[in-house]
Amino acid sequence: MQRLKVAVGTAGHILLDYFELVLAAALAIVVTGLAFAGEITTKQLIQATIALLVALAISVIRERRERKAQGDRLEKNLMIARADKPWQVLDEQLVWDVSAPDGSYAQATTTKELQFMQDEVLSVYEYRYNPSGTVLRHECKGGARGEPMTDLPIIQRDFPGPGSRIYRIISLQRVWRRGEIMTFESERELGDSFLSADERVSKEISVPTARVSMRVIWPPGRELKGLWLERGEGPPLNVLGRLKRAPGARISYDEVIQDPKVGERIIVRWNW
Repeated sequence: MQRLKVAVGTAGHILLDYFELVLAAALAIVVTGLAFAGEITTKQLIQATIALLVALAISVIRERRERKAQGDRLEKNLMIARADKPWQVLDEQLVWDVSAPDGSYAQATTTKELQFMQDEVLSVYEYRYNPSGTVLRHECKGGARGEPMTDLPIIQRDFPGPGSRIYRIISLQRVWRRGEIMTFESERELGDSFLSADERVSKEISVPTARVSMRVIWPPGRELKGLWLERGEGPPLNVLGRLKRAPGARISYDEVIQDPKVGERIIVRWNW
């Protein structure tokens, strides 16, 4: 009895997987038999042929879709296997909100989706380049994509690294494994960071990143004399005309970059 159930289940799976081909084969057998018996008209033969071609076309389309899906999965696995970094960034959104008119107070928020490329990842890091001013508060939180986020403790502050970088190491509070996706959020309060007439914010692409967006919001009542976007070794691009000036709102600038290069440094610089 058990063998019969297994056989029936197997036959059912085969029928579902190859339904169009089974239908086409059955249709061909029936039409051939009727044709030899002389019991089918020319019109019926044409209709049966069209139905047979439709079934075969559906089978070919489904096979190609399944082949493409398998290729995409294979490419994703190969990409993960080749990865040198513990994670890659699927999307990153950076916002600098300079709210004090003299630039003495600002909030910097980073929200990104991390896909882990190695097993047993326990921490992530952030860094900055010997900036002016001080970090008044820095809090991080994270969680699996689509799930509630929890607080993540900063386990090492102001750790010196190469290239004048100052690192902060954040615990992930659990072991994250290859292929998992995490939503990570970092929020900093900055004091006395934008006091000069010429200021800038920047983002260096240190890991493979699919998309990064940068937004700067300036304090009420302040106007910009110049605004430039700098990428890599290219000349600065004047983007003053792309400021957003909604009625009754503060001025702001947004830049979205798809597939930036690893090692590229993106700078938004202004004069006020």
